[in-house]
Amino acid sequence: MKRALVVVSKMDTGGAETMMMKYYRALDKSKYQLDFAVSADEEGFYDAEIKSLGGRIIRVTKKSSNPIKAMTDIYRIARSGTYCCVIRNAENAMASLDLLMARLGGVRNTVFRSTNSNTSGKSAFERLSHMLGMPILKIATKWMVAPSGVAARFMFGDKAVREGRYTLLPNAIVFEDYAFDADKRRILRDEHHISENTLVLGNVGRMVEQKNQAYCLDVLKELSNRGIDACLFLVGKGDKRQALEDNAQADGLLSKVTFLPPTPQVASLYSMFDVLLLPSLFEGMPNVLIEAQTSGLKCIVSDHVTLEAKLLASTEYLPIDQSSVSLWADSCKMVPPTERLVTGSQILKTPFNMKAAIRIFEKVVFSDE
Repeated sequence: MKRALVVVSKMDTGGAETMMMKYYRALDKSKYQLDFAVSADEEGFYDAEIKSLGGRIIRVTKKSSNPIKAMTDIYRIARSGTYCCVIRNAENAMASLDLLMARLGGVRNTVFRSTNSNTSGKSAFERLSHMLGMPILKIATKWMVAPSGVAARFMFGDKAVREGRYTLLPNAIVFEDYAFDADKRRILRDEHHISENTLVLGNVGRMVEQKNQAYCLDVLKELSNRGIDACLFLVGKGDKRQALEDNAQADGLLSKVTFLPPTPQVASLYSMFDVLLLPSLFEGMPNVLIEAQTSGLKCIVSDHVTLEAKLLASTEYLPIDQSSVSLWADSCKMVPPTERLVTGSQILKTPFNMKAAIRIFEKVVFSDE
């Protein structure tokens, strides 16, 4: 059996971690396994599932506490000879130091997967470290991988994209896991005391500046001012959580907003929702958008997000300035539930179908090329 090592801070519900879990679940475990080197002391959201699938959680030193020891840990693990490949998912090129240590430790196959498309909102130190890390990335990485062209261009540069020197690994999905389910829709609406006539808006993601959930509140306020019966579910956690609740309270919307923590039942929530709002300031390739479209959900997306994520004709891209809030409200029209299963099945004809994408993953990670 071949084993690969994934280096990550913590296996929580971030987009990169969730995407890695989707590929991990799809692997033939009789041939391949993944272990995870994590630097967090506390247990991650996916740790128990990883162990149940036969993977191992290996605790390593945090770079912030002891960078030399952190790099030595990766070198030592690589020297064990256990792994045919080391994978690093990151939005900062300096993370490729882990791959450099793996190379020095004897692992020939190293994979860097770009997970974002911008350093906006990052500190000056983070932007500088990203720039300084780019030469290291090129030395330490065998496979440059990205979920979209924009994420590849940000991490690997225009020349690498023009010359096709990166591998597109889609944020793939198993259709059956996210297909619309009328029974789950009814059950969840009953649990939350929501009538079938209420327009349910949803957003799933970390509650941080990049995700811009405050704009979702603006859209809900506009709909409420029009007398439309609507509510909003915000699913996730992050440092903007309290500010969002305060904003909802100040606008008199708190009774119409439900905050939920990260959940493994997010597919059921998509069935309950009528519209997904994704007003992000930037994205590499949003998992949430692929998942929601697979559920046949009407999606309204910031025009700062790559068009490569548009899979359905019903998905709309709109500006996110304040003058455009009314446009978002105008577009909040549900896809009839009776049509959602057929609409979502269009994913099967795209590169986002996991049955095709898993072969790319296996080639990159486990082949001897």
